[in-house]
Amino acid sequence: MKRFAMLLSLATASFISNAQERLFTYTYQTDVLKKGSKAIDVWNTLRWQRSGYYRELDTRIEYELGLGHNLETAFFINTAILSQDHNLKPVHHGALFSFSNEWKLKLGDAEHHRLGSAIFEEVSISAHELKFETKLLLDKKLGRGLHALNLVHELGFAKASEYDGVEGGTENKLEIDYGLSLHAGKHLNLGLEMREDNVLIEHGKLEYSSLFAGPGLSYHHPHFGLNFTVLPQLYSFKGETSHHLNLAQHEKVETRLIFSF
Repeated sequence: MKRFAMLLSLATASFISNAQERLFTYTYQTDVLKKGSKAIDVWNTLRWQRSGYYRELDTRIEYELGLGHNLETAFFINTAILSQDHNLKPVHHGALFSFSNEWKLKLGDAEHHRLGSAIFEEVSISAHELKFETKLLLDKKLGRGLHALNLVHELGFAKASEYDGVEGGTENKLEIDYGLSLHAGKHLNLGLEMREDNVLIEHGKLEYSSLFAGPGLSYHHPHFGLNFTVLPQLYSFKGETSHHLNLAQHEKVETRLIFSF
């Protein structure tokens, strides 16, 4: 039993020592895993409060692998469980399942260049949807802080499904993510994240746009890592439904917790 516990501890330590230090939950950094390094992350995102009753819990199980030559890949199993009430009708419950594969190529190192840079591509597929997500990742270390910026384009194709609550059609999304993280202790970082979400319809016309921002923290122990962010919707530039917010397509508040080991 002691031998098994020792082997398990060594295996876990190997994962952690090879894993990159994640500082944000929405904004990606440019660092990649070294060749042969592995990491497992469990993502949980809770979204709540739209125009009516709404709760959604998204869970992603991620396995990351460093391939060498500044390249890494990751595989995700995704679930989304939701409960909502449309205009006082009976509460609808549903669950969505999908699979994702992402690739990240590091182009420049923040320690040797003015900016760290990387390109990112993710493909997600489910029973009714196919999504392609492309990101340009930038980051820069300044003193005790790290600034990160992501420019994101997402193209989605969906087949209508009454059972899953999926609307059919093509969705074209542009997103800007920004994160600031400050070193606050031996294992602790405190920070801020911002996200602007823009959805376009035919001919590039803006359908709705919302701004989210909130605090976050990152804690890294030799045997595990923990990241947490609270991201309320602050303002709707397009598509407002109530009190300068869009509560038809977006939730009032999101929280995200990532546990790494």
